[in-house]
Amino acid sequence: MEETKRTYNLLIASYLEPHHVEKIRNVNPRINVLYEPTLIAPQRFPADHIGGPFHRSGKQEKQWKSLLKIADILFDFDRTHYKDLPELAPNVKWIQTTSSGIGQIISRMKYNVRMSHTIFTSAKGVHAQPLAEFCLMVMLAFNKKLLPMIKSQKNRHWEQFA
Repeated sequence: MEETKRTYNLLIASYLEPHHVEKIRNVNPRINVLYEPTLIAPQRFPADHIGGPFHRSGKQEKQWKSLLKIADILFDFDRTHYKDLPELAPNVKWIQTTSSGIGQIISRMKYNVRMSHTIFTSAKGVHAQPLAEFCLMVMLAFNKKLLPMIKSQKNRHWEQFA
């Protein structure tokens, strides 16, 4: 098949909000998005890509492994198969993670050797703004004594301070 006409199977391996899945589906008709939320860990909070406690039935595990086998691209690591991912996903040429700092995982799992034909990209930089906002929030909360104010409010103790 001519490379420009080929379709690519993109398997989403961690929870992703439905509107984001649709955006990916609409990028290019040659991308076949494989997303089965019942086969991945459930989201615990918005933007949670690790998920809560999770177990697949035997039938679900078989279905998941069949998806890994045909995947060309993984959106995120399959956290349930770190050890045997190279064997279960032999066609994967690209893994896009939802976190940054993936070098240790790649090294520890020897993916750089076991998946030498695979490109690994991370989400480096996407967390910069929320982290900066969080730091500012905590600095302001600390400086303005937010926790003591909340404690006083809970204790119904009203005292003026500057």
